[in-house]
Amino acid sequence: MFYYCIKILTRCSLLFFLRKKITCGPSLKHVKGPAIIASNHPNSMLDAAIIACLCKQPIHFTIRSDMFNNPLFRFLLHNLKRIPNYRATEETRKIKGNYQSKARCTEVLKKNGIVLVFPEGITEHNWHLKPVGSATARIIQHALSSDPLMSDTLQLIPVGFTYNDYRHPAKTVMIPTGETIFPGRTYNPEHAVEWKRSFSDALYRQLLPLIPAMHNEERRVRHYWQTILTNPPEKADCDNTLSHLKRIGESLTSNQISTVGFQKIKSPFFLNAGVTPYPAALKALLYGLPALLGLLLNGIFYFSLERFAIIKTRNTIFHDSLLIGLITVLYPLYTVILSVVLSNITGISAFLWLLLFPLSGWCTRQFWVYYWQTRNRAKLAPEELKSIQSLLQGEMSGETDASAS
Repeated sequence: MFYYCIKILTRCSLLFFLRKKITCGPSLKHVKGPAIIASNHPNSMLDAAIIACLCKQPIHFTIRSDMFNNPLFRFLLHNLKRIPNYRATEETRKIKGNYQSKARCTEVLKKNGIVLVFPEGITEHNWHLKPVGSATARIIQHALSSDPLMSDTLQLIPVGFTYNDYRHPAKTVMIPTGETIFPGRTYNPEHAVEWKRSFSDALYRQLLPLIPAMHNEERRVRHYWQTILTNPPEKADCDNTLSHLKRIGESLTSNQISTVGFQKIKSPFFLNAGVTPYPAALKALLYGLPALLGLLLNGIFYFSLERFAIIKTRNTIFHDSLLIGLITVLYPLYTVILSVVLSNITGISAFLWLLLFPLSGWCTRQFWVYYWQTRNRAKLAPEELKSIQSLLQGEMSGETDASAS
């Protein structure tokens, strides 16, 4: 019951935290165990939260063991079906705990459950796939050794995450799903070490097409890439969109795309190609008053939590996870208390206030997006606009020699 309550609250939080969620490939909604979902891991616990909301069946997560050190976190994580993963780089003395973790994963799979694993082993805010470790293969080996009947039924589903941003709400996230693999059909216990190595290599190759890579850390290039990811080209199918983003990522990595116009864009929100700025400006005006109300009602709550999250997660990758976790748990309490207080002060029904808090907050987010779409569009000269639009349309005509910029 606790798991499902948190899942409902998380879904509500993601409506505000994620502006655009692009899923493609085989749906995760109806995945049934025994199954392992293997995903890259760019944004800490937010990745797991999104997967849990996409799947109808409950998900068990593997998570770094030091998250269990805090008694409160340990209680929450156990109730949210987390399984500790011990790494030698973190807690050498506890590394033997991985035997119990593998056994727990096996028990979940025996009961036709689903286990989410992150084969990269670490979380980093970047836009490329890191090397795949052997942990996923070891979980599979343990499961098949304990129950050989799973050889024909155990599924592995590769999933890729690509975020446009790691520090702000109104995110765009692309979540393509690869074809299902049945690892038990190739497993050979007599050559376990060789199989583990070859399987990890194969899993890396399965994940690689799902994640558009960009390796350039230059600030202007990162901003360019974020703008493209915020406004992905409207292609006919997911494969074409991913292919196009991969070409852009490769060109940005090698500085082969001109950045004409992108220096003037202060926020990654931009109008889709061929759309005039007037509807966006009109929408910004329409959302203006409710957005102001949303800022008044939610501003103190949100900006206080954001500041707290920035301080607590400085020099770490947990900002998004902590912020959305705090909002998910505390926002219902905040709205109920303030609704009762405002009802007593104004005489307006507490139920009406309870609706106004999230609705006006959503309007604030919408206003912010339309405001920046309008402002960014107005800053560009015709030739700059044409260059950017060609990329947003899915064309590569914006490519030039890097020296041209």
